Amino acid sequence: MWKNLFQEHILARGIDYYHRNLVENVNNEGGQITGIVSGTRDYDVEIIKENEEIVNLSCTCPYAASGNSCKHMAAVLFYVENDVSRFKMKDKEDSIKEFVEEVNIEVLKDFVVDLFLQNKRLFNRFKNIARKEVSPADLLRCKNHINDIFWDYVGYDGFIDYENAYNFTIDLIDVLKHDVQNMVDIAEWDGAFEITKYLLIKLGNQSIDDSGGSIWSIIHHCIEIWEQIVDQCNIDVKRKMFRSLLEMIDGKCIEYQEYFIDDIEQFIFDHFTEVEFLRSKKKRLDVEIKMHKKKNNSSFKNYKLNQLCLRKVKILEELQMDLKEIENYCNEYRYLDEVRKYYIDVCIQRNNYEQAISLLKEGKNQKEVNLADLIFYSTQLKDLYKQLNMEKLYKDKLWQLLIKYNKGDIEVFRELKSLYVEKDWLEKREFIFNELADKVNISKLYREEGLYDRLIEVVMDSYDLSMVREHEDVLKDFYPEKLLEKYEKTVRKMATLALGRQHYRKIVSILRDMEKYSGGRIKISKIITDWRKKYTNRPAMMDELNKLQLP
Repeated sequence: MWKNLFQEHILARGIDYYHRNLVENVNNEGGQITGIVSGTRDYDVEIIKENEEIVNLSCTCPYAASGNSCKHMAAVLFYVENDVSRFKMKDKEDSIKEFVEEVNIEVLKDFVVDLFLQNKRLFNRFKNIARKEVSPADLLRCKNHINDIFWDYVGYDGFIDYENAYNFTIDLIDVLKHDVQNMVDIAEWDGAFEITKYLLIKLGNQSIDDSGGSIWSIIHHCIEIWEQIVDQCNIDVKRKMFRSLLEMIDGKCIEYQEYFIDDIEQFIFDHFTEVEFLRSKKKRLDVEIKMHKKKNNSSFKNYKLNQLCLRKVKILEELQMDLKEIENYCNEYRYLDEVRKYYIDVCIQRNNYEQAISLLKEGKNQKEVNLADLIFYSTQLKDLYKQLNMEKLYKDKLWQLLIKYNKGDIEVFRELKSLYVEKDWLEKREFIFNELADKVNISKLYREEGLYDRLIEVVMDSYDLSMVREHEDVLKDFYPEKLLEKYEKTVRKMATLALGRQHYRKIVSILRDMEKYSGGRIKISKIITDWRKKYTNRPAMMDELNKLQLP
């Protein structure tokens, strides 16, 4: 089973990536599976199978570079597994449809009646679809079914553990996808909302191991249903929903999962755009802002105030309030970073560059400002100086970004280079290299400048194989012997640690990568010969090494 190749938390992240549709361009042919997975950037995954058994896994992410089985590999395997399942299911559906169409109608009716007698829940689901209405009794049955699901998975201590959380989530999502979705499809919006609200309140008061993202999945499905309702329903239903959601927030009816409240608040803010709701939200925000300004906990207070004040500004815009009033409000709360950033955008859009520059400098020169904000304010200033042809200030800001704030950033490096003729640039880049050498990884800068002699030295001195993976495509033709040496040094170091079969599989995976190099197989054979003498007391290691098919 391929899942045994991964740690549990890696599998959880892999299935999360798969569910978020971050897997693309998957190709599964001839024992080779390839795909691209989006993470902090796009990563290439390759999986090799022999006789349906996985013999090699590789990914271009840093975590996999050390021989680990990563979440990107797991995401691709989940994609392949479920893609095959969908394909088989489609074939199955087609054959079922063909068979049903051929069956005598009376035989079919008798069978369906017998089936419904045995499965009341299936009958109720069919009844709701067929008659296009939902009775109070139907809603009660649906709630009771939700109660049964909780009862089935809650342990004696009132807790749903990690092992049960996944199936618990699947069962609840099944209710949402079928029973509740059917209500939406037949325009029974009140019933659909009542059930989702009931489910969320019950879930919010249930202690559960959510390390697999169970709660997020359920909330996501509930909010998807709410979005369908508010997009289709009449104003009376909207009013009921609006009042009811505010009651959920204010009623303190959720004990454990308090971040439900943030999701509900965000849903209310993003929807209900009619004037009556906007005015109600504005009034509510005024009270919340006043309350949070009085709180002593400055970090939380400012975080929440940022959120609330930004919402207030956007509501003022939706209400088409006077632009001067909106600008005055932004100015009043510009001490909040997110409000200031929003105000800066407003100023730039209105060509009020002087005020925008003043706000950017103010943000940059705060007493307590984090690095991300320093980069933001400096980058915005740099772009404005460039736009306004303020050449000296533009160039100074580029230097400041590259050397001080966004150290070694490749895009800033390229932008700075474009300001110099080649002769002057050669001197400037040496200054950059000297300034950054002991502060950040400048391998990308060496690569950008084609300084492969310096790049190979950095790669050889690196801790693991992550930099080899990153720059192998440009270094392999110039320094194959050195790269092979780096592989050997790394894999021999890994072999000194007896960390079990998973660790040995990582070692074998790296050995397979060495086969790509001229002389790689000879070196691998020597390494294995040495290990067979040195590590005879490691049967799992020997077993994994035996899977390498070398001449």
